[in-house]
Amino acid sequence: MRRDPETLLGPDLFVLSRLCSQALIQNESLDDWLGRMEADLDRHFPPPDHGQLRENPDLRRRLLRVMLRSIWKSTPQPALQFGLPRLSLPGRNERCHCGSGRKYKQCCQPLDQDIPFPEVNFLPTLLAQLPRKRWPELAGSRVDLERVEDTVRQWLEAGEDRAVVDLLEPWFARDSAFVGKNEFLFDGLLDAYSELRHPRKKASLIDRAARVGDRSIRSAAMQRQVSILADQGKFEQAWALFDQAQKSEPDSPGLSHLEVTTLIAEGREAEARQRADFWARRLARRHGSEFSPLIEFMKDIAKHGAAALGGRLAEEAGAGNLAAALSNAPAPAAMYSLDPVDGDAGPLSPTPALERALQVWREAIEPVDFFPGANRSRSGPAEELVQMLALLEDKPVLWQSFEVLGEMAHAMRELDLLSLEETVILPMLDRAERLLDLVLEKNKAQNCRLEWGHWDNRPALDLLGWRVALELSRPASPEHIERLERLLRLNPHDNQGMRMPLSRRYLESGRFEDALSLADKYPNDLPEMQYNRVLALFALERFDEAESQLKPLAGQYPKILDALLKSRLRRPKIDPRGVLLGGDDEAWMYREDYRSLWQDLGALRWAAKVHSSSNPK
Repeated sequence: MRRDPETLLGPDLFVLSRLCSQALIQNESLDDWLGRMEADLDRHFPPPDHGQLRENPDLRRRLLRVMLRSIWKSTPQPALQFGLPRLSLPGRNERCHCGSGRKYKQCCQPLDQDIPFPEVNFLPTLLAQLPRKRWPELAGSRVDLERVEDTVRQWLEAGEDRAVVDLLEPWFARDSAFVGKNEFLFDGLLDAYSELRHPRKKASLIDRAARVGDRSIRSAAMQRQVSILADQGKFEQAWALFDQAQKSEPDSPGLSHLEVTTLIAEGREAEARQRADFWARRLARRHGSEFSPLIEFMKDIAKHGAAALGGRLAEEAGAGNLAAALSNAPAPAAMYSLDPVDGDAGPLSPTPALERALQVWREAIEPVDFFPGANRSRSGPAEELVQMLALLEDKPVLWQSFEVLGEMAHAMRELDLLSLEETVILPMLDRAERLLDLVLEKNKAQNCRLEWGHWDNRPALDLLGWRVALELSRPASPEHIERLERLLRLNPHDNQGMRMPLSRRYLESGRFEDALSLADKYPNDLPEMQYNRVLALFALERFDEAESQLKPLAGQYPKILDALLKSRLRRPKIDPRGVLLGGDDEAWMYREDYRSLWQDLGALRWAAKVHSSSNPK
C-alpha cells in the first residue's frame, strides 16, 4: 500500500523524548511543558512543504500535543519514584484537553484513538539526562522492571558497560535485591564486570548472591562459580558445586548449557553428546519459544560434539593447563646481565643458557610487538598456547624470560576469558615483577633507568605497565602508587603513558605537592597534566598561581574548562584511533575522570568565577 508522503513527516521522536526527560527532571508540570512546546510549534513540528499540515497550524499543534502526552505518560517520572503517570482523558462531550474549546469527540479524540504510537522504552533517554549521582534512586523505586532490563540489554549491546555498572551496583547494595525477578539484572551486572575486567567485583557479587539470594539467584550464582572453576581446570570442585546448583533449582534451563560445556571442557565429549540429546528432548517438552535457541544448541552438540563450540572450550581447557603449569613453574631466577653506566642500566641481556632456549622459542612462536598501541592480536591463540606449554615443559629455563612471559600473557588475553585475568595473567605479571627485582638486584642497578630505547627492555617494562594498568579502575592504594612511581623511575620518558594516571592518583590521595612536582617534571605537557597542575595549586591554597595558570590554559584549551563547568554534558563520538587535542572528546574524557575531584575540592565554583571574570558578558 502506498503511504501518503505527508504521513512520513513530523517531529523527531528522540528530540521530543529528550526534551520531555529534561522537563521531568526539572519538575515542570505537564501543562507548563505542553504550553512551552506549543508556543514554539514551528521548531518542534516544522510545517511540510505542502498539504493540510502546512495550511492548518492548529492541526499540527494538536498532533504535537497528542505525541507529547504519549511520550510523557510512557516516560518514568522521577517525581513518582520513576513510576508512570496516569493521564485521564476528557469525556466525549467534555471540553478537549488541547484548549480549543471544542468538545473532545469533535477535536482530539480521533487523534488520541487513531494515531498509532510505538511502544518505546524512554528510560535510557531519561537516564541520559539524569545526573548519574541520582541513578541510585531507581533501586527499590516504582520503575517498571522490564524497562530496566531492556535498558541494560541495550547498553550491553552498545558496549556501555560502565553505565550498566553505575545503574546496577546500587540495585544490589541491598540483600533483598537478590531475588529471582532480578536475575537478568544480576547477570547483566556480572557481564559488565567481565567486559570492564573487574574480576574481584564479579567474584564478590557471585559470592554474595550465593549467600543471601533466594533459590533462583543462588542457583544462578553457583552456575557462574561452576564456569569459573571449570575455566581454572578445577573440575572436581566444579562438579560438586554443579550438584548443589541442580538441587537448588533442578528445572533451571541454564543447567543444560553448563553441564554440557563443562563436560566438553573436561574432555568427556561422549558424555556431553548424550546429555545434550537428553536436554534437547527435555527442553522441547516445555513448549516455550524462549528455549528454541538453547534446544538448537543442544541438538548441535549432540550431533557434532565439541566442534559445535567453534573451538572456545578447547581454549578454556588450554587455559586450565596453563594455570597448572604456572603453579608448578621453577622459582624466579635472575638470568639477565646489565651494564649500568651513568644511571642507565643498559639493555637486558639473557645469559647464554636462556638465549639458546629463546632461539628455539622464537623459531616456533609468533613474536609480539611490545610498542604501546601496537596490534598484538594473535592468530590461533589457543593452539599457540598448547605449543608454548610444550616448549616450557621441554625447556623450563624459559620461565625466566620476560619475552616468554609477555607473549604467553598476550596469548591468554586473546582468549577473552575474564577469569584468567585473576587466576593466570595476574600471577604471571607478579612473577615478571619478581624477576625484574632479582635482575636489578643481581646487577646492582636498583636505582638505574631501564630505558625504553633499548629494545630488549621492552617486554619487562610492558609487563610491569600491564600490572599497573590492571589496578587503574580500582580505588587508589599505596601499593599501586608505588608501582606507578617505580615505572616512571625506570622509564622517565614515559613511553607507556603512566604519568597521567600517577597524577590522578596523587590528587585522589590528597598528595597535592607530589602532583605539583610531577607536573613540573613534564612542563608544557598535555592538557590533562596542565589542568591537574591548576587543581593541585588550588588544593594547596596557592590561589594566585592557580588563577594565573588557569586563564591562559582556558584560552588554549577552552572546551575542557567548559566541560568541567557544565552540570550535564552529552557524550561525543570517541574515535578509537585517538583523541583530538583539546577537542570535544578529550574534554568529555577529562570531565568524566576529574569533575568529581574538582567538585569535592571546591575548585569548580572557583574556576567558574575565574572564567566569568575573564569573559565578562
